[in-house]
Amino acid sequence: MTGPAPGPPAAPAMRQHLEQLDRIDQSYWWHRVRWRAVRSTLRRFARGAAFDCYFDVGSGGGGLPGLLVRDIRVGQVLLFDQHAVHPSKIDHPRVTQRFVDLEAFRPEGLPAPDLVTCLDTLEHLRDPGQLLRALRQLAGGRHALLIVTVPALASLWSSWDELAGHHRRYRRAELEALLRQAGWEVLECRYFFHAAVLPLWLQRRAGPGPQRLQFPSLPRWLNRLIEGIFWAEYLATAWCRLPFGSSLIAAAR
Repeated sequence: MTGPAPGPPAAPAMRQHLEQLDRIDQSYWWHRVRWRAVRSTLRRFARGAAFDCYFDVGSGGGGLPGLLVRDIRVGQVLLFDQHAVHPSKIDHPRVTQRFVDLEAFRPEGLPAPDLVTCLDTLEHLRDPGQLLRALRQLAGGRHALLIVTVPALASLWSSWDELAGHHRRYRRAELEALLRQAGWEVLECRYFFHAAVLPLWLQRRAGPGPQRLQFPSLPRWLNRLIEGIFWAEYLATAWCRLPFGSSLIAAAR
């Protein structure tokens, strides 16, 4: 892996959060369901099984691209983030990590991607449209596929969002409008993690939760069970889209 020197260190709470993510982002049920949703979306809309250049924007510890490159053929992988977390999970010969300010992402000097994932990143930006416009400019006329996930529904806003540095949670219409205004053609936009909405809403109504950015530890069997339940839910709602969920996933060109 190559790349420039890391940017400034993260705040203590965020640093601990990123350290935990580096340990669990390929095994924890929430991350695995998200990965499976991204992989399913990729298989539906990709125009082939191979890509010349793959960007993961807001890569964190590299857990999701590390899983994806097991399923797709890709010539080059570029990871972009503003936190220095080593993506040790990616088994690919041509990986480059670039430490950048995502609020001021610039396309100059970068290759044109034909696949971009931007997963739970836009909510951290004051002006997410700037990033999406830069990616659209960079992709040019290559018909690049963009896959985005974001937290959904302002009614679920909680202390977790505040600690994580979120600026917003999205409704489907808001995410679609944001993508279109940046020049992307929306292919699909749907909610998922439907069953999480009521527990999260009740938790919010109960008052502030623990002031920590930590995923609770679970026994392996329970982690697998919850993953299976939410993935079955995702598949079951493929043809009956529900108008709510704690997350959104969108595909665009």
